[in-house]
Amino acid sequence: MAISFYQFTFGPKRCRILELPLELRNQIMNELISDRVENGHVTVSRLAKFPAVMKTCHQVFAESRRSLAILPLYVPEPMMPMESKLINGIKAVYAPKSRFLMMKVHVLFSFDFESKEHLEAQISALSKSCGAHAGTGLMMASPRGLPAPPKGNVSHLTLSSWINCSSRIRIRHNAARAHAAAVQYNLLPLFTWWKPSGIESVGEVLTLDIENLKPWQNCATSRGWEIFNIFRRSIVSIIAAIIDYHPKVPTIKITGLGLCYEVFMSLWSSIPKDYTEWYKQETFDDNSLLIFICSWPFRDRFLPYELFDNGGEEDVQYFPNERRGPGSSDDHNTWCEKVWDARHNRHAWIFEP
Repeated sequence: MAISFYQFTFGPKRCRILELPLELRNQIMNELISDRVENGHVTVSRLAKFPAVMKTCHQVFAESRRSLAILPLYVPEPMMPMESKLINGIKAVYAPKSRFLMMKVHVLFSFDFESKEHLEAQISALSKSCGAHAGTGLMMASPRGLPAPPKGNVSHLTLSSWINCSSRIRIRHNAARAHAAAVQYNLLPLFTWWKPSGIESVGEVLTLDIENLKPWQNCATSRGWEIFNIFRRSIVSIIAAIIDYHPKVPTIKITGLGLCYEVFMSLWSSIPKDYTEWYKQETFDDNSLLIFICSWPFRDRFLPYELFDNGGEEDVQYFPNERRGPGSSDDHNTWCEKVWDARHNRHAWIFEP
């Protein structure tokens, strides 16, 4: 009898923490997970390893999981590819539905290059870090010093155009180095970790914080419309990726718009709710934002021309860009219907400077 009592009291199946009142257990768990909380959220890197007490038994883990799961999950980007231990941590705590999810978005990058090879090396490094295919996921902005395309000025070129003409751009600047901005045109890689980690939806708010628009604002006053075009295409890339991925999220919040905020909101709020009115928005003077979003998967509309340099003094030519862009394989009408549904029906949208 004594042996039986001894085995029951101190045997390996006994979990002493469960003998404490639930309120006290919750207090202990909150203290233990407090070092994983920063600014009110849990950074994904803190989910790589759990406190040992959380592994005591299934019930203790379930109780402590609830304490973590009510806090927003914060995922800085780029994280390509995400480590398996982080995937497992997200799956253990936040799958299948995270109440709040915050993601950092890097969409605008700068290049400072002195040769074609130097530019290619920087592009390759960026592609690996952000998960964007160098051929289809990025486009270059502000190509000053090059001839205009057949139908007016151009503020963006395909990546291959920049690589082909990088030496000519540098020479026309009369400088040893040239500068450029790159917009991550395809932001679908933002969501690549959702399925492996078991995230199917976000219960309340998905927040996307744009990280790197603000450093460009100092030059927005001197090159206003050109810089605004860069900002606008950057924000469109985020919105279009959300529409194409089609996440189950009631509210989407995009922050970090900076100086672009007021002009953007004017365009966003003026998108007609009557879908039949969309076909009347044919020029950039009507609503350039709507035209950018609706043309996102179609490179011949979003980026009509590609520039090629064959090396001659005047041998710089533009050709129609007929390649499909990243994302949806839908035809244009089907894509526009998705845009309308996301704008006016599927999600509530919040934007902040």
